[in-house]
This record gives sequence, structure tokens and C-alpha cells, in this order.
Amino acid sequence: MISLRGHHILCLPGFRGLGYSAQFVANLSALKEKLERNEGARVELVEGPDDVCHACPHLNNSRCQKEGPGSEEMIRVRDGATLRMLGLTPGARLPWVVIMEKVRGSLDPADLEQLCRGCPWLSMGYCQEALTRLKTRDRRL
Repeated sequence: MISLRGHHILCLPGFRGLGYSAQFVANLSALKEKLERNEGARVELVEGPDDVCHACPHLNNSRCQKEGPGSEEMIRVRDGATLRMLGLTPGARLPWVVIMEKVRGSLDPADLEQLCRGCPWLSMGYCQEALTRLKTRDRRL
């Protein structure tokens, strides 16, 4: 079972091999590959640090410190907003394909501007492109 916090549901489809450290990139690449190979893989939605965060150099004492004090709280707001838009709740355990169907049916690329406000990766357009691809023709992550 892979644990994911809310906003990482949106990060995974747009991930392109960039990140905060080599260890972080390797971990996220492995998680994405696992989900691509097996859409039925079970995902547990969690509040707080997840399997993506565990390799992040900004994780300190089980809290995100990327933007300094208050980072974890800001991320939790993003997580909650994402889950609400998808009609999901922390603690849910679902196959990845079901989560992606919820993303496909609930979000438009323009929604990322609000949901992901302040994310340094947003301006690169990777997540918007991935969501557009997901909604139109291609089920790949």
C-alpha cells in the first residue's frame, strides 16, 4: 500500500524526474512507476507526511519545512482542498485507478491555479499538461 497526502495525487501525474534531491527524485520515480505498472495498486490517503515526503530533504521531525515554520500547515490546507474537490477523505484506501477517475471527473487544468497556488512547480506547466492528457485521451500518469 502506498500512502499519499492529498496534493501528491496531483503531483504524481505531472512528475518529470525533477525534485529537491537525488534521493527524492529516485523515490518519486519509483512510486510513479509502481502506480503506472499497476493501476490497481492500493493507496491510503493520509494527513501529513506520506511515502513521497519520506525521501524529501525538507522533511524534519515529520513536518514539511520547505518554506520554514508553518509549511506543514500550508501543505495540509492544500491537501484538504484537493481531497474535498475529489470527494475523498483521509483514511480512505482506494485503488490508484479509482483515484485517477476521480481526478479525471472532478478537476480541470485551470483548477490547479487555485489548488496549487504557491507551488514552485506550478509555473512549469507539467501538472496542467498531465491533467489535460488524463482528461482527454491518455490514461497514463
